[in-house]
Amino acid sequence: MVPAAPDDTKLDPAGLNASNPLTLQQQEAIVDTFNDLETGDYVASGRPMKIFYNFPSYATGAQLPKDYTYVEFRVLDLSMDGPGAWRLVIGVSTIDDSLPFRIYFTNTHYNSFYRVILYPGGGTGS
Repeated sequence: MVPAAPDDTKLDPAGLNASNPLTLQQQEAIVDTFNDLETGDYVASGRPMKIFYNFPSYATGAQLPKDYTYVEFRVLDLSMDGPGAWRLVIGVSTIDDSLPFRIYFTNTHYNSFYRVILYPGGGTGS
């Protein structure tokens, strides 16, 4: 488990992640999405990528750290017929170009977020 950064306190103010932990299927889907982005298959598949405006969730108040510009990507949930609730949100600092990307996953359609850490050789952590 990676400790929360000081500005990650609003990722899950309602405590949804405690009762809705990441599944192996979700972790694999996150990795698959990164692989699709790297190979160009994400764009070729027609899945959208769009600006994520980072407003607080009306239901829970969840919000990503400020001072980043975010882009969201759909993560395929093969148990759903439509797009489902899973999203990968990647942020770039707006104040310091030397800061690393911030990567988040939501399985509650923006009502809570997990911070995603990529490890060398593949895989994710939360």
